[in-house]
Amino acid sequence: MKKSILTFWCVLMASVQLFAFEGVIKLKMENKELNEIATVEWYIKGGSHAMYFNSQMEDGAYAYKMIIKEGKSEMIMVSEVEGETNITRIPLSALNAEHGGWALAEISKTGKTLEMAGKEAQNYRIKSSEAIANCWIADIEELKDINLPVVFSSGGLLMLLENNNISGFPMKLEVYDANAQRLYYQEITSIENKEVSVSKFATPR
Repeated sequence: MKKSILTFWCVLMASVQLFAFEGVIKLKMENKELNEIATVEWYIKGGSHAMYFNSQMEDGAYAYKMIIKEGKSEMIMVSEVEGETNITRIPLSALNAEHGGWALAEISKTGKTLEMAGKEAQNYRIKSSEAIANCWIADIEELKDINLPVVFSSGGLLMLLENNNISGFPMKLEVYDANAQRLYYQEITSIENKEVSVSKFATPR
C-alpha cells in the first residue's frame, strides 16, 4: 500500500480531537491511483481511534484496520494476508503536514449545499494549476470541538481550508485532474453517537 494513503489516514486520526464524542463515523471512498474502493468504519472513544477498512482492489478484497490509542505516539496497521497477521507501526512524528500541490490554489465558496448523513454541507471549489477539488464542509454540533485534520488528502487540502478560515467537518471530497478525470472520492455516510467497546482498539500481541 502506498505511503500517501497511509499518511492521509494516520494524520486524519492523529489530528482529530473528539474527546466529547464517542461513536462511529462511516464513510466510503475511491482512490484511482491505488485502484481501491473501500468502506470504512471509524470508531472513536476518548482519544483513541480505530478505522476498519473493507477494501476492493485490482488483485482482490482486503480487510485491514488502523489504530491510534490515546496517549500513544504511533499508528498501528493490522492486516491479514494468506492467514498471517501483519502489523506495521508508524510513528506519528514521521508524518508530514504539507500543502503540496495545493499551496497556491484558489478557493471559492460556490453557494451550493448538499445534505449528507442528515447534515447540510457547504461546497468549496479549490483550483490549482494541476487539479480541481470539490470539498463539502458541514457545521456539526456534536463535532464542534474538532481540530480539523491538517491533511485531508496527500496534497493537504484541509490544511489549506483551515488556513483560509474555513472551518467545519469534511463530509465529502472529490479531486479531479486537469482532464476532469476523478482521482479521489470520499464521503461520510453516517455519524452515530454510541458507546464503543474497548475491544475495537485491541491489537494482536
